[in-house]
Amino acid sequence: MYICGIRYKYLEFGKPSIFSDGSDKFYRLDALYREIKKNEKKSTKPRLPITFTILKDICQFLRKGYYTPYVDILLEAACVTAYFGFLRCGEFTVLHSFDSECNVCIEDIRFLKDKVTFHLKASKTDPFREGVDIHLFASGASVCPVLSLECYM
Repeated sequence: MYICGIRYKYLEFGKPSIFSDGSDKFYRLDALYREIKKNEKKSTKPRLPITFTILKDICQFLRKGYYTPYVDILLEAACVTAYFGFLRCGEFTVLHSFDSECNVCIEDIRFLKDKVTFHLKASKTDPFREGVDIHLFASGASVCPVLSLECYM
């Protein structure tokens, strides 16, 4: 749109093409395009965090039986674990094919007296990929990471 308007004004005043300097290369067009692209605002939707209220609503929705019982419990356990463990999506989900060397396995979850230890094999904050243990404590609330994982297991 911008380029058409600029070209029109050049032609209106009898000027040669704005886009070339007589050669086959369009240096001016490239420079103009880069500037327009840089100055245009990018419209991105704001990414809002999941609050405890939203998490509670998700859990209540899943407890009503939206999917199969297994999938409902699995999703609740995943959401609650991710929330209380401050996990990024890529840390506990699989994008392509499962690899037990870097993806989360059942063996990575250990139940102790009043907490769950969740071993994360790879994380964005773990540059040497040594793994990190995440401790999830029982909250006693309607949304509890320990109870959710116990139900799943």
